[in-house]
Amino acid sequence: EKDIFSDLPPLLAQDLASIRLGLISKIPFFSPSFRNELFLHRIAAALICRVHTPGSYILFHMERQRELVIILDGRADIVLRESPDAIGTLNQGDYMGDYQLLFGTINQVGLRSPDFTEVLVLTYEKFKNVFDHRDSAEYGIETGGLDFRSSTDEGVL
Repeated sequence: EKDIFSDLPPLLAQDLASIRLGLISKIPFFSPSFRNELFLHRIAAALICRVHTPGSYILFHMERQRELVIILDGRADIVLRESPDAIGTLNQGDYMGDYQLLFGTINQVGLRSPDFTEVLVLTYEKFKNVFDHRDSAEYGIETGGLDFRSSTDEGVL
């Protein structure tokens, strides 16, 4: 993906970045009303594109995956381990995992790809790397002096 973006004409690369920024900005934690432009651009740049094949799981029910998933193309079924049937659907632009990314909680539902589904993913590591950037003080986000905690740290659900 990085190779493709680097070979694109600047205007087209900017348009694609704008699409990512528009998607991430719809998530309350990443709202431009609360976050500065530099932070949002770095988060948008940290998104990873993945394509899931029919029947594959994007997020697993009752497992700890610190990933934010945004549906880019296609759809994802919301599933429970106990039921083979979907209990809901995420469509283009919908997201799941913001709370799990921030707090390290267990997924209360799973996501399964019924068809080919393209998603953008913000992993915990990529999210943490944005905060570890040397200019992160410019984000205007107070962490209260706290360090990021891993999902395996004591006290994290």
